[in-house]
Amino acid sequence: MRTLHGVMMGLGHRTGHVRCKVAGTGPATTRDLKGGVAAGPAPAAEVAGVVIKAMLILILVTHVVACNWVLDFPECEPRCEGRQCGPDECGGSCGECGEGQHCIWSVDDAVCTGICGDGACTLGEDAGSCPGDCPAICDDGACTHDEDADSCPDDCPATCGDGACTHDEDADSCPDDCAAICGDGVCTHDENAGSCPDDCPTCGDGLCTHDEDASSCASDCHAVCGDGLCTHDEDAGSCASDCHAVCGDGLCTHDEDAGSCPGDCPARCGDDTCTHDEDVRSCPHDCPARCGDGLCTHDEDARSCPDDCPATCGDGACTHDEDPGSCPGDCMADCGDVRVTSSPGAGWSPSLVWTGSGYGVAWRDDRDGNNEIYFARLGTAGVKVGDDVRVTSSSGSSSYPSLVWTGSGFGVGWEEYHEGDYEIYFARLTADGEKVGGDMMVTSSSSSGRDPSLAWTGSGYGVAWHSAYCIYFDRLTEDGVEAGDDVWVDFPSGSALYPSLVWTGSGYGVAWQDDRHFNWEIYFARLTEDGVKVGDDMRVTSSPGWSFDPSLVWIGSGYGVAWSDDRDENREIYFARLGAAGVKVGADVRVTSSSGSRNDPSLVWTGSEYGVAWQDNRDGNTEIYFARLSEDGVKLGDDVRVTSSPGASFSPSLVWTGSEYGVAWSDDRDGNEDIYFARIGSCADE
Repeated sequence: MRTLHGVMMGLGHRTGHVRCKVAGTGPATTRDLKGGVAAGPAPAAEVAGVVIKAMLILILVTHVVACNWVLDFPECEPRCEGRQCGPDECGGSCGECGEGQHCIWSVDDAVCTGICGDGACTLGEDAGSCPGDCPAICDDGACTHDEDADSCPDDCPATCGDGACTHDEDADSCPDDCAAICGDGVCTHDENAGSCPDDCPTCGDGLCTHDEDASSCASDCHAVCGDGLCTHDEDAGSCASDCHAVCGDGLCTHDEDAGSCPGDCPARCGDDTCTHDEDVRSCPHDCPARCGDGLCTHDEDARSCPDDCPATCGDGACTHDEDPGSCPGDCMADCGDVRVTSSPGAGWSPSLVWTGSGYGVAWRDDRDGNNEIYFARLGTAGVKVGDDVRVTSSSGSSSYPSLVWTGSGFGVGWEEYHEGDYEIYFARLTADGEKVGGDMMVTSSSSSGRDPSLAWTGSGYGVAWHSAYCIYFDRLTEDGVEAGDDVWVDFPSGSALYPSLVWTGSGYGVAWQDDRHFNWEIYFARLTEDGVKVGDDMRVTSSPGWSFDPSLVWIGSGYGVAWSDDRDENREIYFARLGAAGVKVGADVRVTSSSGSRNDPSLVWTGSEYGVAWQDNRDGNTEIYFARLSEDGVKLGDDVRVTSSPGASFSPSLVWTGSEYGVAWSDDRDGNEDIYFARIGSCADE
């Protein structure tokens, strides 16, 4: 028989059969008993079950003893699978736990585990279940309070919103944990190609970044002429700086013409290109004359190109088989210099006019120990008629006369130093040179009035001058009485000097030099017959050099103006034409091209051509030179040297008589500055 303990343990895991047999009464009666006992601590329900089982066992034992029952159990099989410790349910043990451990037993398993709080991290304990005994160790499988997905990703998997930005999170996938950082390779919602082009280089986002342009990303970057990129909406015509001209692209650009690219640029007379279907005759502007081409053009003559242009008297060219005697119109004669003054004083700044039967000339003279205005008459050949006439007799200095012929007498204006300032004065002379009345004071301002220019209208006078670096104008009656107030002519900016005034028949034109653009240039303005300014100032020159000393003439339908100009690093005489409204016609014409320096041009109109005289030192000595220009401003013939004296000749004043030119100037050949005169033209047969 098994012991009671064995019986009880057996009942804990299998069913036995109990047969109760009373001796001598027959076969034993069999009863089935079912039950079980669990070892180890158990809850109250399990304890109640054990008590009931124990009572059944007690009854069973009583029956065994009383009834001589026989207990018949099959062989007990130990149960330790999945158990490290505790009973094996067959009266044995599945193992003992080590020191500091105890057995945790259940129906399904039993394990040895440490005792949390004993200071030892034993089997079954970890930093998660018992942080007091087991410090956190990354990779131990437990994510403790002092570990996170960033410090120990193997124990703590990343969770968006846990406050840690791990290697498998970024600002785009988890913006709550990972702040956007430019340069991290992630383009987040608060970054764009403008704020962070390294992370967000996206064409089409509306931002033109440093690595985009109008060529690579036209939707973001608009084409800008001058950015160095030729885009689909630019071409060589609209943006030559970005798009180079390509012959055959249908655009005629600034660096193409009918000569270099006729497919794009059709030939147009006036485009400065002489093409195969143009010549000097059909388009002289584009095709300059070439001597030997069989065409005698406006800029060729019998002297410059005898093969094309046979000599013809009256063509403006004095050839080797012409002279002033045979063709005075083409060959200007130097009729010899005439000395006008012979006084111990010096004479400067002559002003010459033609009367129809002779000349009148006024100048500044210091023979009386003071600068005064003098006058003389000359015959048609330049011979002086009568004595010099002293016009002024003032205590101040009188200089720079401007003389006009009225048809019956002379009018003369000048500047005079008066009571500490310069003022403009005027006087009249008869046809014989006798002074009429006294001097008329034209200006009376606190600033100086200087360099007058006088014009006769047929019924009165107009006079222009500069004062305080401004151009002024006033009108005088036939008797020289002031007829209005002073008129400020030039725009009030910069300095304005040396006016040249002309009468047109219905109004006035005036030219002057002006530095409003920080460079001396020639300007022009118009005035009505009453002296009211018409329109704005007109800028005549725009050169890098200085332009000064203008001389203006009216030709009946427009103006001609000559001046001195140093744009060519050498002071030369230039010329330009202006329309009736003062608008410039054509380009500036360079009249002279030689060494040395040229100044003080004096321009006249003959009715068919211009004549201009100036002072010139090309020969190592200052001399008077002369040249002719056509109505279009084309130079006719060579420069004519008027003087050839050992002294200096300067300040010429030129007039046209109807058949020849007359010129007066200052000359110091006699050791004293005197006024000289010469005729240029038809005097060769005299």
